Amino acid sequence: MGCGKSTVGRALARRLRWDFIDLDHLIEHRAGKRITEIFEQSGEAGFREIEGEVLVSLQEFERVVVATGGGIVTHAENLERLRSLGYVVWLDVPEEEVYQRIAHSTHRPLLHTENPRETVRKLFALREPMYRAAADCIIAASRSPRRKIIDSILQRAGQYFGTAP
Repeated sequence: MGCGKSTVGRALARRLRWDFIDLDHLIEHRAGKRITEIFEQSGEAGFREIEGEVLVSLQEFERVVVATGGGIVTHAENLERLRSLGYVVWLDVPEEEVYQRIAHSTHRPLLHTENPRETVRKLFALREPMYRAAADCIIAASRSPRRKIIDSILQRAGQYFGTAP
């Protein structure tokens, strides 16, 4: 959440001349409602179920960069689904920086709590081991220019993307 997945993913896809999919936008399109509405009506469990179904549907795509939501790793079956789709990159940004980026966001249902700062801390503690388990590659993305992040991804995963020298 707030690490730049969509921004970096879109730019990486352009550089590769691949398609880009923001999984949250695809979920909204297929569900016919905004994520905040899904959370309000079905809770996080209902959202995660839809998220998993949409993730499975991505098997039909090739040459696509996908930006997922930060919580996708919280269901073990999604770890396998991610791995089966392709190369998984974790954009690692320190907890405090993420909080500063998202502190005033109104479209993040998980932060609609009395203490969003504490919520971010707990989410980080829970999710970090899952991110490590899912990632083929970890990129330090703190305050780095987008171009440098993309260069790092391509340097580490160039053979996968067909861009290695």
